[in-house]
Amino acid sequence: MSKNKILLIVVIIIIILIGAFYIYKKPSNQPITENTQVNTPVDDQSDNSVALETINNQAIAVAPEEIQSASEVKEFNVSGANFSFSLKEIKVKRGDKVKIVFTNNEGFHDLIIDEFKVNTGQIKASETKTVEFTADKTGIFEYYCSVGQHRANGMFGQLIVE
Repeated sequence: MSKNKILLIVVIIIIILIGAFYIYKKPSNQPITENTQVNTPVDDQSDNSVALETINNQAIAVAPEEIQSASEVKEFNVSGANFSFSLKEIKVKRGDKVKIVFTNNEGFHDLIIDEFKVNTGQIKASETKTVEFTADKTGIFEYYCSVGQHRANGMFGQLIVE
């Protein structure tokens, strides 16, 4: 067999291998959100229950705490007075939608959570401001009043996201 025939056979084999690799490794062109449905577990009392989420007709196990209802909002009422908030601690789970209704009882205050870009703006006594955000990071985050020395004088609390 001549060198040209051997070279031609090697090139054809390489092309076939590349083609086969491309066909079997090519990602789907369909978006992941297509054909998506969530089936909640039947037994809500079991701590080890697992829900099934179907994506592109493939069932994937999802822990129940990862399934968040779009309408479920965790609401907290926080009052501000001179150098204190009525709640020193707010606990939520990662992915929760959080609504804080901030009422200023006296003086001039605001409520800020830097990591979630939450800022009620400064409001006067007897005014109320509502902020909403999604707790998409876990950890302990400080909320505080940025007016004057209020934070240094104890006007802060903790947002705990588990």
